[in-house]
Amino acid sequence: MAAVTPERSGVWANGLFAEIHPEEVICISSLPAHQFLGQEDPTQEPLHFVLHTSSCEGKQKHAIPLLPTGNLVSGQPAAVISYCQVHDIPATLLVSVDASPLPDGIAVKALAETVAKLLESTEAKELSGLLRQPQIVSEACKEARKNIRMSDRAALYL
Repeated sequence: MAAVTPERSGVWANGLFAEIHPEEVICISSLPAHQFLGQEDPTQEPLHFVLHTSSCEGKQKHAIPLLPTGNLVSGQPAAVISYCQVHDIPATLLVSVDASPLPDGIAVKALAETVAKLLESTEAKELSGLLRQPQIVSEACKEARKNIRMSDRAALYL
């Protein structure tokens, strides 16, 4: 499967949503630490932020902060959230600020906890419990490390 270039992301999102018709969308993306604009230090602790479409405002029951102004989201995550905004689909984009291009256990566990918080306020809340089971998250970390060693690309998709 070929990667989708940023300039083709809008077309990709249109094709995706032509095939699926979700009631709600949660999209997960990352932002390299060197591109992050904010007062927090991503090298000291895992940082997670959200962006919501206007149809989600006031409905979210989590304490995840909004992505600080000035940070740029691009490519497929931006295309998904834009499509949802235009078509009035409730959507949340979770942005993880990555201090390292390679996955580490602490960052993955923190991301799993943040995703669990997001899922608690959705109809997929039973998945929240799975992400809070340490053995499942630890197994995912081991598998990610193994896949990174076996690949020349350092991409992790959860």
